[in-house]
Amino acid sequence: MEELFNGVGVGWGRFTYGGSTGGWEALAVQVFYPKEYNAYFAACPDPIDFRAFTQVNIYEDDNAYYDKGHFRKVAKPGKRNNKGQVFTSLEMMNHKELALGTHTRSGDQYDIWEAVYSPVGEDGYPKRIWDKKSGEIDKEVATYWQENYDLRYVLERDWEKIGKDLEGKVHIYCGDMMLDLAS
Repeated sequence: MEELFNGVGVGWGRFTYGGSTGGWEALAVQVFYPKEYNAYFAACPDPIDFRAFTQVNIYEDDNAYYDKGHFRKVAKPGKRNNKGQVFTSLEMMNHKELALGTHTRSGDQYDIWEAVYSPVGEDGYPKRIWDKKSGEIDKEVATYWQENYDLRYVLERDWEKIGKDLEGKVHIYCGDMMLDLAS
């Protein structure tokens, strides 16, 4: 690639860039190979801290679909319109994925993340991070995700080894709300 496009063939001459899933991938490459790239730029990367995996803390929450208290449970939002109004819940989004295909085959967002981050189950398909019907989080899968793909956790865990090679290289920009302007 570098021969074809007259690259210099060393880390200081390369950078990574991406948005959304490409933003997560670009940061992952920078984190896992910090000497091979000189900088990372991302627009609105997919979740890089699974304590905030969209609306879910996969380590502390028991259920992905609801916040539960002593007196009530409240559905977690999935998408909002351009006025900030919730028009679908996380549960509804995941039930739609389940209707489109079992075993993480819907092609939609949460199934795609499971296909990337999850270990392979006994049936040969990715293990679910949470039960699609109930929203109950599988803590064993959450631990696997943390050790391998939670980039905030990996940075914290491995900072002594990689931190010096990442100083000044990571640049993230994003908004504070996910909107669906097509609605």
